[in-house]
Amino acid sequence: MRPRHALLLAAVLAIGACRAGQKGQQEGEAETETPRAVPSVPGATTEAPAGKLLWGPEAVSSASRGADGLGAALGVGQVGIVWIEDRSPGADVFFARVAGQDVGQAISVTKGASSFPPMAVAWTGKEFALAWGDDRFRHIEIFVARVSYSGKLVLRPRRFTSTQSDEDEMPGVFSADSSQAPALAYYGGQLLMAWGGPGNAGRQQVYYTTLSKAGKPNFDPTPLTRGLSDAVGIRLVSYETGALLSYCVRGSEGNELYRLHLSGSPPGPAQPMKVEVSQYVPCSVKHALAGDGAVVLWAMRAQDEGGAVEDGLEGQLVDADGVFVGKSFEMPGVRLVKFPGKHRAPFDALELGGGKLAIAWIERVPDGSASLRLGVFDAAGNRLGEPFEVPTQADPTDPHLLGSGQPGSFVVTWLDRPLGSKLRRVFVAGVSFEIP
Repeated sequence: MRPRHALLLAAVLAIGACRAGQKGQQEGEAETETPRAVPSVPGATTEAPAGKLLWGPEAVSSASRGADGLGAALGVGQVGIVWIEDRSPGADVFFARVAGQDVGQAISVTKGASSFPPMAVAWTGKEFALAWGDDRFRHIEIFVARVSYSGKLVLRPRRFTSTQSDEDEMPGVFSADSSQAPALAYYGGQLLMAWGGPGNAGRQQVYYTTLSKAGKPNFDPTPLTRGLSDAVGIRLVSYETGALLSYCVRGSEGNELYRLHLSGSPPGPAQPMKVEVSQYVPCSVKHALAGDGAVVLWAMRAQDEGGAVEDGLEGQLVDADGVFVGKSFEMPGVRLVKFPGKHRAPFDALELGGGKLAIAWIERVPDGSASLRLGVFDAAGNRLGEPFEVPTQADPTDPHLLGSGQPGSFVVTWLDRPLGSKLRRVFVAGVSFEIP
């Protein structure tokens, strides 16, 4: 990355302050699983660690039901975690709150549903808004709900989409006309949702609208893409001037990453801009706030100095108007696991303020197991300090990194398969970062 671009990125990132200084209360306890030993990594440096484990890990979800579709959002003084548990038959949505070191009891959002990952969750200033898919109709429809600050269900699940499907031609098979994979963001008093829905020749296109408190659309869903390729990997992040939307389209050369800026009330889109083409599968893109703008991060397949193919992480700064600043940059030392699972991403990111980002990622270590690592990086993507590891079980995946609502501490949550089990569970831990 050129020096002037690094300076531009640092200047914009430094505007942002850490968004984790809120306070709150939480009730309930969660059981603790015994993690496996953290594996040693040959060639590790003697740099000071970039952070440390404060508490946990603790298991949040059921030990007898597999979990998937993990999502998390920071509220006032607490983090809301959502996931889907397999009930065979069917699958239900669950929600739990984390405040400080207090992990609350999970509540069931649905009963007897057939929920379909991924989950989306956003804090509206008073409540947690939830969205997910449900395939009980032989195709997938989107449902929405809301949970209060105190963890009570204040809007029961309601069907948001009514997609027409051709069940006669494809009985018992998910229709290409499904509506699925929602993403949520809240800005300017508006709850914005984007999702994949039916488009040209049965392909998934990106739609968006805003939702009322009753879970109804405030205006007719608006298509953002029109093409002959499925749009997947939809992500939203909000900042003061609007929201940044990213998605992927499967092209002839790989996964084409696009982003666009939504602003105004009701929000209106700008023209989608192509970010990059990635060979990483599945398409994995995340956002982190950065001053008045954001950083777009994506998984990228690349070659190391010896010519071996490795999966790493790249980023690009976007200002408050959705315009790129400088050139894309790599995150040295971040090596991702291959194919973390459909609807899952192998990394997440969080702004720390002062031109620095915290990254959580899943990395394959020399003994063949997977490791959950966390590190701090500067505006040019350079590593600051030695990444540290959070003790995990047998197969961690899909990390989510957030502020905790408590000064100086953060929350990381992920899916993991305990030793000797075939079922994934939701785990959570508290960490801190040492910012050089």
